[in-house]
Amino acid sequence: MSHEEKLIQQIKEAQQDYQDVSGEIKIAKAKIVEMEDRLIEISIRREKLLNALEDYRNITVSKIVPEKDQYLEEFRKRNPELMEYIRNRDHK
Repeated sequence: MSHEEKLIQQIKEAQQDYQDVSGEIKIAKAKIVEMEDRLIEISIRREKLLNALEDYRNITVSKIVPEKDQYLEEFRKRNPELMEYIRNRDHK
């Protein structure tokens, strides 16, 4: 094989290597885009879950506070003497 033929063969191998790596890069880029899309979907899902948790906590707190107020009101009604004592004590 002549020197020219060796160079031509090496050029063909280099072209094939170039095409192989170029193909791998295209696959990698497609994978990156896919992973970025997935990351966006996960971020959106996480944000929705955080909002749902906040809504749940807001609803739960609003239910607890009236129950607490109701309990206090019932306690005051059941213990009028104690409440009178506390009012008198606080006003001294």
